[in-house]
Amino acid sequence: MVKNNLFMVGGAKGVGKTRLTLDVSSDLGLARIETGKVVFDYVFQGLPLDGLTNYITGEILSQNRNLVLDTHYARYSDKEEPNKQFRRGLEPEDLERLLKKFNIFPCLVEVPLCELEQRRKNDPKRRVINPIYIMQEVEFNRKGYELYLQEVNQKPFVLINNIYINARNNLIKWITENNGVQNG
Repeated sequence: MVKNNLFMVGGAKGVGKTRLTLDVSSDLGLARIETGKVVFDYVFQGLPLDGLTNYITGEILSQNRNLVLDTHYARYSDKEEPNKQFRRGLEPEDLERLLKKFNIFPCLVEVPLCELEQRRKNDPKRRVINPIYIMQEVEFNRKGYELYLQEVNQKPFVLINNIYINARNNLIKWITENNGVQNG
């Protein structure tokens, strides 16, 4: 069976994943899933949270083509609260299911911390703005990304999104180099 490619584009909130994945998936003619919307739909249905990662995995598996995934490598609340614990975005068994159908290529999107803090302050989504908690989200995503890389056995690709056009072009280049071309 020929596998499709799944390009995971993840990072902390506010690093520019959504704009990048919208533009790049459109430019390359690829399908796109935004896990934030999938989570919102799931929660809106009133379904139990312990089935969330299974639901997200099912949504991804429903795609029969190359796919760009706008995601986070870690789960955490939007509240400014102490003692947050790291939790993976997807569990190992979810990744195993995805690996049966997809070649998985993880990309970590980051911006300089001072810029991320400024983006958060200007963001109408009322995101966490405390620098301590922002750094915690960044670290959680880095940790999750490293775990994903080990499990899918891919080379690291960290995209610095401080100049949008450069980040967009570098993401297109990386996807294209990994056979992320338009398909059925």
